[in-house]
Amino acid sequence: MLAKAGSFNSGTGAVDSTQEITIGFEAKVIFFWWSGRAEATDTCGGANHHRGFGVATSTSARYCIDTRSLDAQTSAVSSHYVHNAACIVAHTDAVLNGAIDISAIGPTSFTLIVDDTMPYDLRVHYLALGGSDVVNAASGISLATSGGIFDVSGLGFQPNFAMLVGSSTILTPPAGNGTNGVFCLGAATSGVNQACLSAGSDDASANMDCASWSTDEQIYALIAATVGTTISNRNDFDAFDADGFATKVDGAAPISQNMPAIYIALNCTNVIVGNSLTRTDGNDIVVSGLGWMPAAGMVFSHCKAESVGTTLDRDDETSIGAFTSATERVAHGVRDTDALADSQVTTAVEHDAVYVNMDASDAIEGLMDVKSVDDGGVTFVMDDADPAAAYFWYILFGPAEGAPPAGQPTMIRTQGVPTGSGRRDRPAAWNAPQKF
Repeated sequence: MLAKAGSFNSGTGAVDSTQEITIGFEAKVIFFWWSGRAEATDTCGGANHHRGFGVATSTSARYCIDTRSLDAQTSAVSSHYVHNAACIVAHTDAVLNGAIDISAIGPTSFTLIVDDTMPYDLRVHYLALGGSDVVNAASGISLATSGGIFDVSGLGFQPNFAMLVGSSTILTPPAGNGTNGVFCLGAATSGVNQACLSAGSDDASANMDCASWSTDEQIYALIAATVGTTISNRNDFDAFDADGFATKVDGAAPISQNMPAIYIALNCTNVIVGNSLTRTDGNDIVVSGLGWMPAAGMVFSHCKAESVGTTLDRDDETSIGAFTSATERVAHGVRDTDALADSQVTTAVEHDAVYVNMDASDAIEGLMDVKSVDDGGVTFVMDDADPAAAYFWYILFGPAEGAPPAGQPTMIRTQGVPTGSGRRDRPAAWNAPQKF
């Protein structure tokens, strides 16, 4: 497996201007994400957030979502936009302001092209994967059925990894919604190896109405357009099929029919979704027992304890990071503070961490880095200890080397406790090495 994590600036170039990003191999899937910051150095502070996540598996299969929340407003100003023909976008309310597409994926690079001039410069992180251990890759848009289920078929291969990304719009992409800044991202490698991150803010609220939610119980869950106290639109991962994957509804109030979600489906030699906790000290956070050395990973968090049941956690917080080694790692963070009379939005960009946690004073209060990528897992460490242990989940991608015999996928869960090695008590089979 070949992997590269890095960064570039979108710039504000004219339509049809291009930017080539050299990675050293031909990418089969590229993930993009951003927070609204433009700095090429580690930076945190109060600022409008422009949070986005995009993917490309070819020059004709590229999709993204962008959310927006304005800082220092007397009433909340938030919105989102979903695009089906770009990998990076910027928007205002429900109006598209800028779009960047992917025009070529070559033997050693990929090339971006401006479809609509960006209104501001964005620092964009990416993770590109390629090589023979990425056997197949596909992306697209899935529409929820009348029962609120997301099913994907017709891929031409059986995946062993699925990701869903979306928001609460029921419009056919490309389209936006000016009534909230809801964002959801989840992934699964089996029915027990799944996780989800959902966050958002309610537009036009006199007092800020912002929340987030994250757990390993679902692959997809949406905060309602009017941010309340519970999350009710939930999908469990169900199964991988011969040419796709299936989900099933968990709970009441299923996702509305025809609501779109971006999907990414991969067949990789080795891939797993798991979770753990950050620490309040400098002790290691160890993920082990894989039987293979990760080539790359992604880390997602809402910077709080794992959500309990359907209760939303207050404050819209997200941290998204990636790594390929202890020296190649990047992260973006967003915080939109709840229950204030005026909005307080904080953003951060990191080039030497995989997790960033911010406080209500526009400052960083927790940073997690990669200490080592190991034969059988990865070791994380806090560069800045968190004030309280926060739940995070991860995706690890790996090659065939050192893989154990093939077997039934089982859960690898490494949730930490302040005084121990970080592994929560689970049945022994849940921690068994595995190959997909």
